Amino acid sequence: MDEKVKFIAAVCDGSVSITSLCETFGISRKTGYKWLNRYRQEGPNGLLDRSKSPHTNPNRVSFAEERFILALRKRHPTWGP
Repeated sequence: MDEKVKFIAAVCDGSVSITSLCETFGISRKTGYKWLNRYRQEGPNGLLDRSKSPHTNPNRVSFAEERFILALRKRHPTWGP
């Protein structure tokens, strides 16, 4: 996050273009603008790292189904691998 804060501070300074700052920081312009937009919308919290894991898992087995499967495995230990 420290790099993001320095980048935003340099952008707010306004003396250098965002393109030049992105080159200096070794990031793409797309990333630079993403950081800037998040900062403008959410403030300092927008610069925190975000989870890359999905919010939902549509293929997840429900708790009841899991219990049923485990009971079957216990009842029939020779079935399956």
